[in-house]
Order: sequence, then C-alpha cells, then structure tokens
Amino acid sequence: MMVMAIFMSCKSTEHTLEKLPDTYLSFGSGGGFAGAHDETFFFENGQVLMSKTFVDSTIVLPKVDKSEISALINQILDENLLTYKLFDPGNMYYFLKMKIDGAEAYIVWGNKREQCPPELRNIYNKLNQLAIREEVK
Repeated sequence: MMVMAIFMSCKSTEHTLEKLPDTYLSFGSGGGFAGAHDETFFFENGQVLMSKTFVDSTIVLPKVDKSEISALINQILDENLLTYKLFDPGNMYYFLKMKIDGAEAYIVWGNKREQCPPELRNIYNKLNQLAIREEVK
C-alpha cells in the first residue's frame, strides 16, 4: 500500500485542452479557404498535445524533454517576450501563445503590414522543430 502511494505521488499531471494549466506554450497556423486552425501545445511536464480543425479529438504527441520546454520558458522570461503586442493576421496567419504563471501573450501575424519580431519567430521555429522531431520518431 505504501509503495503504491509513493508511486502515485511521483506521477506527473496529464493536461487536457479543456483545462489548460497556468503555464504552457503553443504555436500554430490557420486561415485560408477552409478556415483551418491547427495548434500544438507544450506543457512544463514535457507533454505535447495537438488540436486540428477537422479532427474531433485531441492528438497526443510523444513527450519532449522537460528541460527543452524549461529553457524556452526561461528564454521568454529573460528576453521579456510576454510584453510583445502584435495582432496582424492575413488570409493565412501564424500565432504564438505564451502563458507563464498566468501572464499571457498572444502574437498573430500573416499580413504583410507588420512582421513578427525575430525573437518571437525564433521561439515559434523552436517549438515547430520540437513538434516535427517528436512526430517523426
């Protein structure tokens, strides 16, 4: 009985898209003729979930190393990226959501009027690389 209690206390929380935690990173894209919206979520425990417009259920991707998510969160905090404001979608758009301890930033770009700052595009690309790397395994 004691072994079971110890084992259960070590299990990390599994998140759902219906109840998001206070800290997560997500990225995605959308728009076009079909109005699709695809989003991939990364959580501090390494869990990765994907939501696609034309798929009724959440797609569970393989976990990533927690240290990679932690490094991205630290980079966002160190570079003060939660203060950026950009909402300039085009017909096709890209977005980055960063929520850290309840503080949140939602960056959307795609129209040619405003470009996404390089530091934010860097975070987007790193998340994309993690998702692709984990999907291909």
